[in-house]
Amino acid sequence: MAEIGVKNSGLTSMLERQLLGRQAEQTARSSRGEEGSSLSGAAGAQSSSSFLDSLKGAIESANEMQQSSDAAAKNFAAGNGSLHETLIAMEKADLSLRTITAIRGKIIEAYQEVMKMPV
Repeated sequence: MAEIGVKNSGLTSMLERQLLGRQAEQTARSSRGEEGSSLSGAAGAQSSSSFLDSLKGAIESANEMQQSSDAAAKNFAAGNGSLHETLIAMEKADLSLRTITAIRGKIIEAYQEVMKMPV
């Protein structure tokens, strides 16, 4: 994600917070001696559902930024908004869309690598 310059975007910080939360949870488990329980089927299902939730949240966030960008552009065209606010909203929407596109590309690459593995 840093490749496309989205270090300070809302999406990146949201994903970083979730990853830090998972690391803290994993550290707490290991300190309680529950290391093996994180490999159980239920934990695997929880992990995949939280990844799915993170992905859905990121897509919804990008969609909201696109909608706010459209609204800002319409307000500016009507003479109600400022140019700076409109350009900032449009740039945020562009960065979030590029981030989602980069994530999609990485997911597709990972899927293709898994499919290449011999069974």
